[in-house]
Amino acid sequence: GDGTTPGTVPGGEDGGDGTTPGTVPGGEDDGDGTTPGTVPGGEDDGDGTTPGTVPGGEEDGDGTTPGGGGGGPKPKLNTTDHYSYIKGYPDGTIKPQDNISRQEVATILFRLLDDSVRDNYYSKEVTFEDMTLEMWSITAVSTMTKAGVIAGYEDSTFRPANNITRAEFATLCARFDSGGSYTGEHMFPDIEGHWAAKYINLAASKGWIKGYEDGTFRPNAYITRAEAMTLMNNVLERIVADDGMLPDMITWPDNTPDKWYYKAVQEATNSHFYVREAGLEKWTVMREPRDWSTLEK
Repeated sequence: GDGTTPGTVPGGEDGGDGTTPGTVPGGEDDGDGTTPGTVPGGEDDGDGTTPGTVPGGEEDGDGTTPGGGGGGPKPKLNTTDHYSYIKGYPDGTIKPQDNISRQEVATILFRLLDDSVRDNYYSKEVTFEDMTLEMWSITAVSTMTKAGVIAGYEDSTFRPANNITRAEFATLCARFDSGGSYTGEHMFPDIEGHWAAKYINLAASKGWIKGYEDGTFRPNAYITRAEAMTLMNNVLERIVADDGMLPDMITWPDNTPDKWYYKAVQEATNSHFYVREAGLEKWTVMREPRDWSTLEK
């Protein structure tokens, strides 16, 4: 009911960032020269917030317990059905280098939940002072909060339009890992003492994320749409082979084959059936996108 085409990830508070509803605002080209399959970084966020105040957990002091609220099953993602979970802008672009906000990430995770888990935690309860029932993201934010995956700030706000950092996004993804842990030296020199270090180490040990060519991770850098799609696909094991896509897929003028994120963006924005060969997927036929609007109302 937000006026966008079903399947879009709307941006800001009803487009309050100057973009058309249905877009995801933000970001500059990363220009980091990383290879396909990595999740590169950006620049320091410089927004004055304390790292760790966004996604919740034991380290950031917002009182949540990672791994599920409400007494239900541990949240898990749908790793079987490959539906598109991000859609492009009205101008036909996908803007892979734009940043991504807290409410947009909540919407992505909401869509990717296993259906039975989503049904169990489904909620439209308003628990944050800056969220209302009229907001397009209220169902996703409320559901993911009830599931214990995301949380708000100590002042009872959620700050839905705030951009999310690399550390925060890695933490959210790590919470879906069943029983995983990492013991050993920090995998990046710049996460020593960081509230999200254990989550970053876990995600990196699984090959979900990588750092910069200088060996750093830059946890407080904002994550881009391309980086978020790459990390999410890695968590879901949605890794398509170089020759695994189909000619009738949706394409984007700003996502060309020479980009490091090309396959990741195509994977995230096209619904398809597939088979696996040697750990990589090959699409067999395109499928109809799921109508997320019926769930997000």
